[in-house]
Amino acid sequence: STDAQADLYIVDNSGAVAISASGDNLLFQNTNSQTERMRINSSGYVTKSNQPAWFAYGGAGWNTINAGGTATVDFGNAATNVGSHYNTGNGKFTCPVTGHYLVNFHIYSENKEDNTSTNTTNYATARININDVNQSTTIVLLHFGGTGSEDSSYQWSGVMHLAANDHIRVVYHSYGDNHAYYGTHSSFSGYLLG
Repeated sequence: STDAQADLYIVDNSGAVAISASGDNLLFQNTNSQTERMRINSSGYVTKSNQPAWFAYGGAGWNTINAGGTATVDFGNAATNVGSHYNTGNGKFTCPVTGHYLVNFHIYSENKEDNTSTNTTNYATARININDVNQSTTIVLLHFGGTGSEDSSYQWSGVMHLAANDHIRVVYHSYGDNHAYYGTHSSFSGYLLG
């Protein structure tokens, strides 16, 4: 053992990765920087301080999408951005590794027209876009028919298998009438499951 406090110390052939057992903890760390990458405590709790995760939300106010228009939802504020893989400038999360990600979005939306008709071509959708391609399995129907100018709240959550360097974002589509989303009441988040 090279660690006086460790009961067990294992180093890979390159000397870059170490596993040590000390007291009630099993630690995985980078030996060059002494950076802890994972800890398992005696209760079985696993913590990974560098696990990619993000939680972003928009700015105050309504963002209108004109009839027939499409836009990336502006989540320009990041409350959590472990690994800095979420870009507040373009609303995209770039996957650092291939794996399964838990992805969520929430949209607070309204039909901007005071239209109470039953026009079925008046609707809005939001969905996940991967590498600039819309994903039909992640679609959320936001407004349908003439609902007037009422506000509504919608969300989507799912586990997605994504490749390293894939980028994902939330895209809003407006059909029939003008629609809008409220930034601070809308969010985009996710986490690498493994």
